[in-house]
Amino acid sequence: MNNPDPTHGPNTRLSLALEGMITALEHGSNYLPTDTVEHTRTLLDRASERIAINSNHTVIALAGATGSGKSTLFNAFVGDLISEVGRLRPTTTTTTAAIWGNDPATELLDWLNIPNRHHVPPGTTTRINTPNLDGLILLDLPDFDSHRTEHREEADRILQLTDAFLWVTDPQKYADALIHTYLRRATDHTNISTVLLNQADRLTNEEQTACANDLQRLLHEDGLTNTHVLLTSTLTGQGLTELGHTVATTVATKTATRERLIGDLHHHARALREHVADTEPTLPENAPTNLINALAKTAGTPTILEAIDKDYRRRANATTAWPPLRWTQKLTPDPLKRLRLNAQRHPETTTAPPEEFNTLLNRTSLPAPTATAHAGVDLATRKLGETAITGLPRSWAYAIAAATHPAHDDLADALDQAILNVDLGQRRPIWWTIIGALQWAATIALATGMTWLLLLAGIGYLQLPAPATPTIGPIPLPTLLLATGALTSLLLTLLARTWTRIGAHRARTRAEKRLHTAIDDVARTRVITPVRDVLTAHRTTRENLDKILAS
Repeated sequence: MNNPDPTHGPNTRLSLALEGMITALEHGSNYLPTDTVEHTRTLLDRASERIAINSNHTVIALAGATGSGKSTLFNAFVGDLISEVGRLRPTTTTTTAAIWGNDPATELLDWLNIPNRHHVPPGTTTRINTPNLDGLILLDLPDFDSHRTEHREEADRILQLTDAFLWVTDPQKYADALIHTYLRRATDHTNISTVLLNQADRLTNEEQTACANDLQRLLHEDGLTNTHVLLTSTLTGQGLTELGHTVATTVATKTATRERLIGDLHHHARALREHVADTEPTLPENAPTNLINALAKTAGTPTILEAIDKDYRRRANATTAWPPLRWTQKLTPDPLKRLRLNAQRHPETTTAPPEEFNTLLNRTSLPAPTATAHAGVDLATRKLGETAITGLPRSWAYAIAAATHPAHDDLADALDQAILNVDLGQRRPIWWTIIGALQWAATIALATGMTWLLLLAGIGYLQLPAPATPTIGPIPLPTLLLATGALTSLLLTLLARTWTRIGAHRARTRAEKRLHTAIDDVARTRVITPVRDVLTAHRTTRENLDKILAS
């Protein structure tokens, strides 16, 4: 059994591997094969149980096919006829445990569910000439090629739990497919595995060398490049001393338990890693412009901006136009009110507090998106999805495809609510008040001058004595009031129209930016963030699986 020389000790490596696997499953289990995930979770439960057992014992299993001599080797270790041997096959029907040392390892053997236990007394003379095996639990397993199903199942069960392996074969069966099936499963446990070519006494020295070399070649093909082949014979004692030292070294290092669990984690990490790509596509922080534009059309942004422009002009005219004509603005409907977008401008129209007001306006009255608008969104999200799934395995790609195609109704509702919460910036500029006041002053001057002149005309018509009319220079005051009022009102109207046009454009631009921000938030929340969540889960899963495989 070959011991590795890692940078970190087994305890640190195991802790890192367990932490990495737990994190990988937390983030990636929804996108990885269900059966593989379940097997991995079973392993994590088993590892937790094994680590929790307060025992310094090392469990080593003798595993092999019928007639390979497992039980004879077991008895050679124990120094007594504990496991039955004979021609009748299968001889071993249940697992038998031999325990060395004063600690009976009751908790560990109960966890292994092995009732057949033999405590090897200190000082027992055995054919395995090893001075100290304290802490060893040696298991004699049923044959894994037994014709009895329960025997095979018992062997497989114990092989899932043991700390180290002694794979026993013989010159007749060493090339059989079944044992190599088991050996290929142990490629992550080469440092805790030893292959015994037993019954070597049946071969000549030349045949032993040839057979051992051929077995070593087969092990290389199985992936066990560092596994040692040891020739043994209980008849001649060949290799038994070396076998004893190998087992004693494994027991003394007290690392086999953790090395076994690390190997299991490597095996499962490798199986999971097949369903994870080597890298992830990079998404922009903000939503792509084509997606924003498509969502803007779906949300009815052009209609909103047109309504903002009209509303600004209507309200400006209602304040700055010539007062006698302002009533005509009441004949023009409020375009934002028609779309139910005037809540931000008139919060005083409800008694609800500001934070509850938008809830009262559950929906806007914007026109429903057209099929063309929906198609534009589908095209934009499809392009985003194609970018995000580049190089990813199928399950991850499916998750991203689902994330980039939220239901049209859900997306429409999110956009509608986002627009409801946008402050469209429809405030009352101070210049409206100033122009409006000046218009009233000009109108009053005009009306005063006109009334004064009409009175003078009436007095003249009635041939009554005319009162003295004040003048400013050569111009009579009523004439000056009329002319000044009319001219001022005209100039104010022209000025107001120019400023209204500029103000409407600014209001439209300001609202467009705020709507763009709101739509970008919806795009990030409903499309970009779900996609990024999948990619983040993929990256976290990949990094943790790689961390396990590097441990």
